[in-house]
Amino acid sequence: FTNFVFAADVDWESEPGISGCGILFHGKDAIDIDTVDDFTELHAFRYFATFQAIRLSGQPHWNMELEESGSMTMISDVKINSAINLGQGSTNHFVLSVAGLTVTAYANGERLGDATLPASLSQGQIALEAFHGTGLNATCIFDNLWVWELPE
Repeated sequence: FTNFVFAADVDWESEPGISGCGILFHGKDAIDIDTVDDFTELHAFRYFATFQAIRLSGQPHWNMELEESGSMTMISDVKINSAINLGQGSTNHFVLSVAGLTVTAYANGERLGDATLPASLSQGQIALEAFHGTGLNATCIFDNLWVWELPE
């Protein structure tokens, strides 16, 4: 995918600590799962951008990052936004619009913000993410998911 709109309802449950749900996009160089020995930090691609909704210190955060050659780089600030529902079992409707190198994120109908991608990640595949850091468990259930490919 190059230009697209992604939308999904995401049911979110986690234990206390850092955890979240995300959308990996413009993924390149897929990883062969049979060659992975260390599953502590496993992603579907070696190069990708990601939008993440994060439960951090009891606050609803979001951000966008890049991973290139194993190095994470922030492409947006980590921001708090009360449009993201934090309650156990809560559902959030996330929309991600990618047009050219501009990415805009929405939660429950509210625009969260945008970021600019590098030209090296102008297209690629999409994957879903659930993660936890200091928490013991995180569950993200993606439902009513759709992707609309936009003309170039």
